[in-house]
Amino acid sequence: RGKVKYWRCEDRSCSSFVHTDANDNYKAHSGTHDGHLPSPDRIELLEFKKNVKERVIHETTPIARIYEQELAAVKLSQTSLALAPDAKDAHSSLSRLRRKTIPTLPTSIDFGIPTIYTQALDGKEFIFKDTQIRGKRELIFASERQLVMLFESKHIFIDDTFLVCPPFFDQVLTIHGVHHEHVMPFIIALLPDRSSVFYNHLFQLLDQHASDLHMTFEPQLITTDFESELIKSVKHHFPMSRHIGWFFHYTQSVHRRIQSLGLSTLYNNDPEVRSVCQQLMALALLTRSKVEPAFEHLANNHPLSINDLFNYFEEFRIEKVSINLWSVHDLKVRTNNNADAQQVCPPHQQEAPEYMALHSRTSRRTSTLQSICPTCDNGKKKCVRKTNLSHPTMS
Repeated sequence: RGKVKYWRCEDRSCSSFVHTDANDNYKAHSGTHDGHLPSPDRIELLEFKKNVKERVIHETTPIARIYEQELAAVKLSQTSLALAPDAKDAHSSLSRLRRKTIPTLPTSIDFGIPTIYTQALDGKEFIFKDTQIRGKRELIFASERQLVMLFESKHIFIDDTFLVCPPFFDQVLTIHGVHHEHVMPFIIALLPDRSSVFYNHLFQLLDQHASDLHMTFEPQLITTDFESELIKSVKHHFPMSRHIGWFFHYTQSVHRRIQSLGLSTLYNNDPEVRSVCQQLMALALLTRSKVEPAFEHLANNHPLSINDLFNYFEEFRIEKVSINLWSVHDLKVRTNNNADAQQVCPPHQQEAPEYMALHSRTSRRTSTLQSICPTCDNGKKKCVRKTNLSHPTMS
């Protein structure tokens, strides 16, 4: 005999009941509700709560956001709104509900990964590699389609974020590439360290897989930030590729130096100082042959109050870091708006994302990519993000 669920009226004075099977299909009932008035507002509210609970169980979207979205979508009556708890009051019980449906958070780097979290939304394998090097674990996400497109790309973008990362890892690294003039995500990796050893290991794994597919991983142009270990690794692994730093990171580093030298007030209040600082940032937009003469001109004519800034720039940007690394005059794509690793782990989140939440975001991106790839391959216009061909403005 199959399982039977017994339902009774919420009003304790009512003797009505309903029987359903385990899947809530109706079987029988007895009695009526003539002894009390109907409560459509409570039914409406129960339907709203049911929708919220289903999303909490099946999604990793923040609970408060789910609650607000459903509340806006359902358009409850004024009576139902008055009866509905606010998001803060409902958060505790909904959090307990979610914790019952997800694996226990790992307490060590040796955590196991349930099958559902090794696949993309379409059910295909999504973990490219799960390896250990020097006792530290690396997790690399990519579908087979993404890997093929990566190896076909002539221009790739490597970015990382250290601000928000799952426990037991040090950074989230992403590799995007240009496919039919559109920037697309191909690799998302959790790395345990910022050493060139781990960057080299990642590139070696990709090299080996390209070889297995009878392809090569030899992009003509690589754009990264100015992290020293990553620069070293790219130079070692891709000696024939042109390596360029993000223009945004370049201007950001100059601006941070202005702040660290205590020149922010001067920059904000003195138009001449501000103009010279902006011209210093704009050196990256000049052709390579004009950079040093332009810097010499600025160095000989800048206000003495920002002399420390020019000393830093000459020692670091001119002498220590190759000008070729930050000169972007001939590039179509100069910013990392389309390839920012923080899109995977947004910095506004106060806590490091759990592995499950990160998997949800990255697998959604993969499914989106796979759905639009045929459109791109057919030469149609609809696609993820077109590369920014406009020149950046100075501010």
